[in-house]
Amino acid sequence: MIPFHGTPIGALGRNQNVLRGRNLVLTWTSYARKIKGERTSEPTQSAVAHAGVAGSLLLDCGAFPYWRAQQRGQNPKPLDVPTVIEWYRQMITLGRPTEVIIPDVIMGSESENDKLIKSFPPDLRWRAWPVWHTEDSLFRLVRLAWNFGRVCIGPMGAHSHVTGKAYTMRMIEAFNAITRDAPGTRLHALRGLQLAGGPFPFAQADSTDAGRNWSQTPHRLRTCLDRWDRRAKTTAKTWDFRITTEAIYTQVRQRTIFDLPAVHRWSTDTLRKPS
Repeated sequence: MIPFHGTPIGALGRNQNVLRGRNLVLTWTSYARKIKGERTSEPTQSAVAHAGVAGSLLLDCGAFPYWRAQQRGQNPKPLDVPTVIEWYRQMITLGRPTEVIIPDVIMGSESENDKLIKSFPPDLRWRAWPVWHTEDSLFRLVRLAWNFGRVCIGPMGAHSHVTGKAYTMRMIEAFNAITRDAPGTRLHALRGLQLAGGPFPFAQADSTDAGRNWSQTPHRLRTCLDRWDRRAKTTAKTWDFRITTEAIYTQVRQRTIFDLPAVHRWSTDTLRKPS
């Protein structure tokens, strides 16, 4: 598994040496310049700076936080997909190895999301990841796998918690389907880095854990990122057909960094000593 880390991750000027060469996720909703309150296709200076230190980039439109803001009565307009795509193009010119996530409609129908995929520019498809929502049909998952060879798994509805029972059962069904009908497909677990070290052979996963909890000092940040790297390397690389039973659930639940013994997670620059 290749770990990707959502940004921002603290002050870039302070943490850039730790982030150099890491795989970073940048979203249009955070890293596109605003003019009169509207996001444009122009990358911000922060986006350019992050690209300058990243080993590789995964670009996202930010559909999920955009949708959450809409639920709070913000962002009344639909996501500006053409502007997002132009932002993708400008970010790609910065020269880092870059892949992009095709914009999707959160809680949208399969036909709505298929329409966005169909209209995605052909010249960007070779670096594009379509999104399969966990409440979509397995047939759609396999179809996307056939067409792209890679698919992002977006947890939705009852499967929102990636270490929960419903998500676990759905992933058993998903990996059974991929192994049977589209072997070799690369899967990316959106918001799923907690699954690193587990039995699901995701090729990639991302998390905002580093930025939210570990970015106060370079030492803390390096400790976090190195642990994720080590844990990701122990993720299963193959999948055998499994029956959806209660038994596997106990094998999937993951310990977080916070569950480690205090002596391992505490250092001289943490905010407080372990109790």
